[in-house]
Amino acid sequence: MSAIYAVNLMPIEPILFSDNRSAREGEDHLIRDQDPSPHTIYGAIGASIARQRNVVAIERNEWNSKVADLLGTFEPEIAAGSESRAELLGYFYHDLQQAAWFPNPRHVVLRKNNANISLGSILKPERQAAHLADSSLAPEGFSHFFAHEAADDEADDDYFIRQNLLEKILGAEDAGEASPNDFLSVNKMYQPETRLGLRMANFKNQAEEGLLFSRPYRRFVSGVDFSTNTWRAFSIKAFYKTLAHLGSAIASHNLVAFLGGDRRRAMIRFEEELAEPLRDMREAVKARAKDSKGFFIYLLTPAVREAAWPKIDARPLIAAAIGKELTISGWNTNQPNQHPRPIRKLIPAGSTFFYEWKNAAERAGIIDTLWMQPVSNQYRNSGFGRMLIGVWQ
Repeated sequence: MSAIYAVNLMPIEPILFSDNRSAREGEDHLIRDQDPSPHTIYGAIGASIARQRNVVAIERNEWNSKVADLLGTFEPEIAAGSESRAELLGYFYHDLQQAAWFPNPRHVVLRKNNANISLGSILKPERQAAHLADSSLAPEGFSHFFAHEAADDEADDDYFIRQNLLEKILGAEDAGEASPNDFLSVNKMYQPETRLGLRMANFKNQAEEGLLFSRPYRRFVSGVDFSTNTWRAFSIKAFYKTLAHLGSAIASHNLVAFLGGDRRRAMIRFEEELAEPLRDMREAVKARAKDSKGFFIYLLTPAVREAAWPKIDARPLIAAAIGKELTISGWNTNQPNQHPRPIRKLIPAGSTFFYEWKNAAERAGIIDTLWMQPVSNQYRNSGFGRMLIGVWQ
């Protein structure tokens, strides 16, 4: 029987979250810092479970003989989604007091006054006038747009918001005067730390003079959680689905996981088994759906950019608020045919896509059916494109 676990990944040392390209050549490209790919988190959790079953190498035969009952059969391809393998259902960040932080929805405008962030406005879809040109964001053109007058004090950087504020936004509830403490900038979560390296000539094990490269690390903020008097750092809280219960040998123990581009250490703990992740938030949204005109999907995790924008139940997408696309690649370790993974574009977390209801009877069912499901089943296992559902008036 499958089981869903809340998993905490807490960095012990600075972590490299790059665009997943190798730095061995050192001279032909620039490695950039960016948020972790869902596949990075998915792989770190799965590899941690595999190590507890004495899987030494991530290789098909050993994997299938030792850990397939928990995680499913070995599959090196990201785009081979299957419900018969373990799944990453989503993740967000925890601060030192274990408060939850989520990406700000892209249709929510934030304002910045010196160092203080406040809620500006929550944009709503408005039908385009007949004489306006169709949007270029979709081949068929969006029927609605977001009317907004730009202001000089708008916050341009990415921010995270508290769980209670996100719940109000998803439920089309009046957020009122949100507190500055409801917003978190990335520099309060981690500090960038660039490290230089020398290109190596591997055949003679010597550095090659004059050829440098740099790697962008993130040193996560740490301190004492005074409620428990324990040391903590900002951490990633993930929901991970296994094919069977992990058992006491793995669950509820502090273990070491290797996270990021160069396998830096993080403490991993399978904290609790859950029936339904974020259930209270989902029920709050359902309670507000009665008078709504439509619903929107909020990307809890980045989604792979495919040929068409997300379509739900074959209904037209009427409007969207998206961020700047990311790119990922990586390395396929399937032996003996190891090779680079293809470069994929990602729609960033926090992006929102709007739809209209067909009838009143479907509202609760749509929210239940889509909650924390993937935009595309093709990428479901690694956790790409996991959705929360909101409603709009």
